[in-house]
Amino acid sequence: MKVLLKRLALDLLDLIFPPREVCPFCGCRSPEGKVCGACHRRMRSYLKEPHCLICGRFFNGGGDTLCRDCRESSRPFKLVRAAGPYEGIIKEAVRKIKYQNKRWLARNLALYMIAAAGNDSRYNRAGAVVPVPMWPGRQRDRGFNQAELLAGEVACGLGLPIIRPVQKIRETPAQTGLDRAQRLNNLRGTFEVTDKTGVRGKVILLVDDVVTTAATMEAVAAALSQGGASLVLGLAAAAGRTLV
Repeated sequence: MKVLLKRLALDLLDLIFPPREVCPFCGCRSPEGKVCGACHRRMRSYLKEPHCLICGRFFNGGGDTLCRDCRESSRPFKLVRAAGPYEGIIKEAVRKIKYQNKRWLARNLALYMIAAAGNDSRYNRAGAVVPVPMWPGRQRDRGFNQAELLAGEVACGLGLPIIRPVQKIRETPAQTGLDRAQRLNNLRGTFEVTDKTGVRGKVILLVDDVVTTAATMEAVAAALSQGGASLVLGLAAAAGRTLV
């Protein structure tokens, strides 16, 4: 029994705290648990990939300046940037946070999110960080909101306050497999700013884990704008790919 309890305790510690001497992304041996050279080069290379200058999604095979969605309709946010495409080591890291409770990976992802934001001086105008909220029931089941974990690390790295003025007031069906129009319809009336004093007149840095079609980011940004935010800038750990 003692051996079993010890093993369970060690497994629990591994879920919450990073294993020592291994790269947090690929698991190879790495001094002090730092990101290994290969993963760092991969993450840095993502920052140079062509992407839409508004929604931040990455182009499949070359690219233009704007994706079709952003050319054909206006967005309630000024721009969104992501640390990289939702694939490879970033996808694995996001999934480990969400489904394996490895929350400490949020700090590693946040460093590259901050690097992505650092490529655009408009992020210097941000006055507060806001996480995309989850439905309270789902957050209770999971035990945390991954967007809030990332937002906390980003806020700490940028020296900005994190505020939570937005609530998800309606549970929505899963978005998987839906196109942008369907997602927007699914999210209509879902988010509400409950503390307008915290956002009125401010430039808000809105943080999420993954931007697939940017519909969720769009819905929350619209609520923030209606609540009085002067500008909304988005930042994510990962973004999907799109055709030009």
